Amino acid sequence: MHDRHANTLLISVHLLIRMLYANGIRIEEAIHLNVEDVNLEENYLVVKEGKNGKDRMVPFSKEATGLLKKYMESYHLLEPYANE
Repeated sequence: MHDRHANTLLISVHLLIRMLYANGIRIEEAIHLNVEDVNLEENYLVVKEGKNGKDRMVPFSKEATGLLKKYMESYHLLEPYANE
């Protein structure tokens, strides 16, 4: 279980748990996130139609930004960052 997909799964599970716990994201909100809801440059995401049908901005740590980048790169959701 040392292939690219296994590593991606480990990143995604770790990332999901971190976002649920540290950022107060509900499971239903996390499931409905899209790539365009995530701002890696300013370290926040937008939860659309969360509790009570309201949108909200949720900041996240620089460590979470690194995990998000790895996850998104592994699924080709963004180009790899050249500076890392």
